[in-house]
Order: sequence, then C-alpha cells, then structure tokens
Amino acid sequence: MNKNYQQTSNYFSVTMTLEINPECNFEEDFFKMHKSLVQTRFANNKEKLASNDNRQTLKTVFIGFAIASGNDRATKAIELALLPLLVNLSKNIFLFISSYSTKISIDEVGVINDYIQEKSGLDAHIVMMLSEDDNLGDAIAITVMTAANLKIR
Repeated sequence: MNKNYQQTSNYFSVTMTLEINPECNFEEDFFKMHKSLVQTRFANNKEKLASNDNRQTLKTVFIGFAIASGNDRATKAIELALLPLLVNLSKNIFLFISSYSTKISIDEVGVINDYIQEKSGLDAHIVMMLSEDDNLGDAIAITVMTAANLKIR
C-alpha cells in the first residue's frame, strides 16, 4: 500500500455551514446528522463529503466533522474537526463522539474537552453525547456544532 494513502486513510474531515431554524430540536437533529456522516463515510464507498445545506431559517450553525484512527486518534480527530471552526467558535458547543471496537477512554474524552476549552475559552458550555457505531471499527468520529447565538437547554 502506498505510504501517503496509508497516512491519509487514517483520518477524514469535513466542514459544513447550515442555516437552521432556532425552534428545531438540536439534539435529535444533531444525532441524526452525526450518524449520517459516519454512515456516508464508511458505508457508501468511503466517498468524501462536502455539503452546504441551506434552509429558510434564522441562524447559521458551523459544523466540523472528523474521523481518525491509530495513535493519538482523539487529538487528531478534535484538531481536524475544530480546525475550520476556530474563527467562528462560540461559547455554546455541541460535541458528539462515536467509537466502536476500540472504545473511547475517559482519557480521550479529557483530551477532546481540554482541546475545546483551550481553543474556545474556559467558560465554554459544552454539551457532549457519546455513542457506538459499528461502521467505525477502531476509529473515532467527532462532530462539533457551534453557532454565535445557539442556545443550549
């Protein structure tokens, strides 16, 4: 296997900007979106995603998504997921983490949260959800959603 392919096949990242209705159920919609990204990445011929979904609504939401495996997978994934969002990172952040055969450890959760706190400030409000997804194998998937006026319940 080509060395460059092997290095790049261990991670994947995508960024989206969505216009959303502030009255929607963020938690349910966020879960569905994260699940869809994981399934599309791994179940549908490993095609890369690039999506701008515009809806008639009031707020812009910034979404970063990344999948990483191997050593330091938590650090790689959160860096990739947050990289395009750093300019727009607000204090209200939804964080969704999935893993499967190699379960996410409490240390990895700590690395991810510490990185977000470092980039967004210690007063950031983070709502975190964890799940299992059998499409991931040994990889970890992270989705981060943030918006300037996003209200977290």
